[in-house]
Formats: sequence, structure tokens, C-alpha cells
Amino acid sequence: DLVRTQGDEYSEVYGFGHRNPDAVAVYLRISLRSRVIELSSDHMIKLGHTFVPASLVRVGDILSNHEEVIGVRTVSQRGIFAPLTRSGTLSVNGLLCSNYISLQRDSTNLKIGPIQTGISWHWL
Repeated sequence: DLVRTQGDEYSEVYGFGHRNPDAVAVYLRISLRSRVIELSSDHMIKLGHTFVPASLVRVGDILSNHEEVIGVRTVSQRGIFAPLTRSGTLSVNGLLCSNYISLQRDSTNLKIGPIQTGISWHWL
């Protein structure tokens, strides 16, 4: 299968990190003026020019589509799906997301102990 990544670009889905239509999970609902996106707090979304864990998105932030975040809250939803694409990205409700997750919710960069490396999770 193919999924949209950005604009008219598509990428092959080669597997799933999660695929369970019956499981219930907690997601972040990020509201913009024209759309809503729901994703786990660990999944990466493009904020400005870099990917960050969704847990770091705040009201007033500007996403990659130049829309302002007007709300962030947690919701419970049925269905867990995490497609893995060859490009590492996919479009969710028209917003560029990464199929990678962050293991550190409080930072956009890899930390080793107390040291900030400056290496973005998206590049690992």
C-alpha cells in the first residue's frame, strides 16, 4: 500500500509498529482552525522546520502547514495504527508527521544523562 506523505508525494507502507482496530488508547487531540489531528504523545509532528514529540506541542505553536495550534487535550479512542513508511513520514489530516517516536517526551533532541546532544530524534 501507499500513503500520502507531502503534497502529491506517496510512500510505500512496509509494515506497522501498531495495528489493532479494537484497542483503546490515549491520544493528544491537536486542534487547528481548519482541522484536528489525533496522535500519541510520543509520535513526532512537524513544528515549524523540525519534528518534535507531540507532547511538546502547545497552544500558539505554528505547525508545518503554517496553522496555529488553538487547542491540545487528551482523548481516548478505539484503534491503534502506526504505519511504517519507506520515507519515514506520512500525512495525517494534511499535516506532515513522522512514523518515528520519541523516547524522551521532554526534549526534541537526544539526551545522554544530563547532556543535550543537539541531535534531533528524526535523524536517528
